[in-house]
Amino acid sequence: MRTALRTSAFTEPDRPKGLLIRFITIGGSYVDVTGPGNHSDQNRWSCHGCGAAWPDEPPF
Repeated sequence: MRTALRTSAFTEPDRPKGLLIRFITIGGSYVDVTGPGNHSDQNRWSCHGCGAAWPDEPPF
């Protein structure tokens, strides 16, 4: 009997610099929250599935 190598149907995107947390939505999209982590107004999120991001421009 041979065993097959199983690989995931979905591959995780590369982790960006400054990644604080990564969410995986029910639909399977990855949402990254990046930033220094000290103040919420300096952090941003971006969705790999739909391309949405907040804020659109860096706050500095």
